[in-house]
Amino acid sequence: MSSFYETQLTAPNITPSQQQNSQCPLEWTNKDGQTFCAWGVYWPTQDLVDAFPMANGYPIDHPKSGYDPAHPYEGRDPRFYCNIFYNGSSIGRYGSAVDKMYTFDTTVGGKDAAGGTLTSNTNYYLRKFIYSGWNGFDESLDKASWARHNVSWTLMCLVFAEAANHFAGPLDASLGLSAKDAIAYLRNRPANDNKPGIGASGQDPFLDECAVSGEEEFDRLVRNEWRIATCFQGIRFYNLRRWAKSVDEVNVPVHMVRITKDGDQLIYEYPEVAQRSFPSLYLPLPYLEVRKCNNLVQNEGWSSWK
Repeated sequence: MSSFYETQLTAPNITPSQQQNSQCPLEWTNKDGQTFCAWGVYWPTQDLVDAFPMANGYPIDHPKSGYDPAHPYEGRDPRFYCNIFYNGSSIGRYGSAVDKMYTFDTTVGGKDAAGGTLTSNTNYYLRKFIYSGWNGFDESLDKASWARHNVSWTLMCLVFAEAANHFAGPLDASLGLSAKDAIAYLRNRPANDNKPGIGASGQDPFLDECAVSGEEEFDRLVRNEWRIATCFQGIRFYNLRRWAKSVDEVNVPVHMVRITKDGDQLIYEYPEVAQRSFPSLYLPLPYLEVRKCNNLVQNEGWSSWK
């Protein structure tokens, strides 16, 4: 069984070792408002950015979305702003719009652009997990413990919605809750910065359309909600493999954004930055175990591991 977890997002300092530590790429340290003193080791991709819908709930490629390619970060799902730092985005102390500690410039030649020292190769930076009330260069530092949950309400809603949809369809509530209800909860609830979620006003037309379209269309929505709600939690790697029928569905190109200034205009391009190349949908059996057991057949794609 997979180990499901998510970190407590109000922790002042998050470290992989679950210790209180002041040196970690997931902490926020800013010395002078001009220097982003952290490591660009987590690279949100353009593909993930495109997965976040608009604030009205429609995907960006939907005719009703209102998406503007010239202003791609405006009017997006509130969860987008809580997960991704993008060109022009700022981080304010405790989310303040006035007390800004840093503003990102990922335009070509900008201080945070790809190609620099310890910068992101995709021109996006990780916002999730970073606590905006803690700055490593403050005169007085507040530290506290943080929690890791084995199972979260988010995961329970996603697991239930996926299973209930396949079992009874999107609208059947005979299990006490419909698949649509579970996804509506995730989309409607406030984002981590307490901004109202999609459908908070009681209207989520895209969710309604997917639900009445049936199991297959609703399943696409559920899979995208998995991607958004659990990004950077190590879950999508396994989700893709249980959903895929061929390794070709996993071996896809990965894209970045390249932003060029042209006078007062910004030109957006989305070149390929990497190509996934997995030999199989399966992970290899441990080499030593295969050597111990002559009749143990190595997983597909890993014939050299024997």
